[in-house]
Amino acid sequence: MTETSAYWKTVTIGIHKNLIKVRQALKASGSRIADSTVDDILNKVPLAKEPVKLNLVVKTTKELTEKDIATTKEVFKSAARLGLQKCPAEVGPCLREQYRDQPIGEILLIGMDPIAGSHGGVSNLFSVEQDDDFCWLETFEDDSSREWYGDDLWVFISGT
Repeated sequence: MTETSAYWKTVTIGIHKNLIKVRQALKASGSRIADSTVDDILNKVPLAKEPVKLNLVVKTTKELTEKDIATTKEVFKSAARLGLQKCPAEVGPCLREQYRDQPIGEILLIGMDPIAGSHGGVSNLFSVEQDDDFCWLETFEDDSSREWYGDDLWVFISGT
């Protein structure tokens, strides 16, 4: 099975030379970093050396796995089978900065390799969220066996 749908949004990574600039850009865009866990994970994000445009797709857990509940491992395996690629972690903060018209209540999970936090070693995925007041860069604790609901939204890189 291969991915045939068009991409949803193009995001550019590699536009900030260091993590201080990433934080400044998030603040300038009106975005918020949710908590110290997000800040900790953000400190570990490798940045692309040059600007790179990535075509992103959004799929539900059910669209990816054909299941109402699926683990992270199943989501990633199904995404790969569809020709989608995992996102570099930098997509999380860059998408948050660049996705200014996100609908209220939408939560997008970044399909990326989880990053372990400094305290306790719990791995996390970035998410990009919009509530009534603010745009957030958030994280979700993850391991390959965490279960996700069928209507949870995932962001991956389009294979086309």
